[in-house]
Amino acid sequence: MKLLLSCSRLLRTLLGSLWLATLPAHAADVCAGLANARVPADQIGLPTSGAVVRSARAVGPLGQSPDHCELAGEIAPVDPAAPPIRFQLNLPAHWNGKALHFGGGGFDGSVVSATGNVPHAWPGSSTPLQRGYATYGSDGGHSGSDPDASFARNDEALRNFTGEALKKVHDTAQALLLRRYGRLPSLTYFAGGSTGGREALSVAQRYPRDYQGIIAHYPALEFVGMMMRANAFAQSLYGPGGFTSWGKLETLNQHVIAACDALDGLADGLINNVRACRFDPQVLRCWSNIDWGDSCLTDAQLATVRTLSDTHPLAFRLANGLDSAPPYGILYGANFAGPVDIGTWPELLDPPVLGLNGYVASMHSGYLKHFITRDPAYSPFDFDPVTAGPWQARVQTVSALHDATSVELGEFIQRGGKILLAHGTSDTIVPFSVSVRYVQRLREALGSDAVDQFLRFYPVAGFGHGEGRYTLAWRSLDLLEDWVERGVAPKRPTMRNLLDLLGQERPMCSYPTFPRYRGGDVQQASSYSCARR
Repeated sequence: MKLLLSCSRLLRTLLGSLWLATLPAHAADVCAGLANARVPADQIGLPTSGAVVRSARAVGPLGQSPDHCELAGEIAPVDPAAPPIRFQLNLPAHWNGKALHFGGGGFDGSVVSATGNVPHAWPGSSTPLQRGYATYGSDGGHSGSDPDASFARNDEALRNFTGEALKKVHDTAQALLLRRYGRLPSLTYFAGGSTGGREALSVAQRYPRDYQGIIAHYPALEFVGMMMRANAFAQSLYGPGGFTSWGKLETLNQHVIAACDALDGLADGLINNVRACRFDPQVLRCWSNIDWGDSCLTDAQLATVRTLSDTHPLAFRLANGLDSAPPYGILYGANFAGPVDIGTWPELLDPPVLGLNGYVASMHSGYLKHFITRDPAYSPFDFDPVTAGPWQARVQTVSALHDATSVELGEFIQRGGKILLAHGTSDTIVPFSVSVRYVQRLREALGSDAVDQFLRFYPVAGFGHGEGRYTLAWRSLDLLEDWVERGVAPKRPTMRNLLDLLGQERPMCSYPTFPRYRGGDVQQASSYSCARR
């Protein structure tokens, strides 16, 4: 195996050398000439100490990578104690005049290369770089990996992660594009999922002049509210008798599917008609509250389920007036039986260990320690998830920085901006109801007809946080290009389940409609209509 890897690396090196040898000298020289290029602070719309390109590398065509110049650089902070923002910008040899900003994930912390495809792209579709887009991404303003949140104890690093890095990277990329091509992009898009989805909608809200199109998947818009709920969940899960085994959660999920699966006209393990789904987990209560095994849940375990299935109340308001956190879809298909979801260990470790502790519980521990209290020794079990206790004002301050819940999209809309939003109903990290609430608030603020002019929201049954029983693939970038550049709005796109070897397809139905089976080949999107009930 090591010999094969060595031969593969040698072949790649030889191919790269051969390509460089045949590359027109001026193209390689232009790329090399961008090394050490500087962008002064006055060309970046938020305070920095300027940016510099640390390396410039000509990359030849190989796999999904076309001829391009790869720039790696840093944006220097104002605070010398803050980390720089590291970024990568890819400049195609044959530029289409457009740019695409890729979002990050989790707490960020590693540079997004932006050389691959947009999230959940159609199999075999060309990447943005192959299409001629200049692409870029960053590390969000610090180095690290989930669930480490220690960077947030620095104010500038916190502001960068929660939104300022997006503007700084965008402006730096624009300046370098102007230097390389002699003109600015005619259009700039943003694509991301989870934190990247929050970032996608954040730029539409905060920097509406900079982007003309958005692709957002399962966006973590209400991050602070999610962390408040996560604390209530953790206190129940890791409290006396509250830990709920995978087997019990599988039992719960099977009963939910049995109750609601056929409400969309087809019993296929996917609950499309989530609004009609009703299941009371109390029917699974263990007789006499004695834990008889995986077939039932005790009162303490049912209480843990309710911390996920119920709206979590707050005794104060977060950014944009929100006073609650929307529920997870555990009672309409979201399955929490797994190492990422519930974990395997009945105690919250300090620091948490992903896999032993679930992802959300792990992330919230670091969030309270570093974003909120800024005390690495703080215990999440001392926090009040309803009132926030003495930390209420701090929670509100962080919410104003971190959450992307504003419905003030006037300038983005007036400039012709478009948004494609997709979210799985079975998401166990970012609740599907977060996207539902945001779209409902938009409709209340702007009117449904106005929202339909710039946004499409597509629920995906059985789709979790990037994967699931239905693992989404769709032509999102094609749809966005058609809408923004040609004025052709999406009507009923087709999606495909990447887990199905036969290529199972469904129509993507704009919320609140859902795919209802009408008869015919269950694998074909034409066998379904978009129904309201």
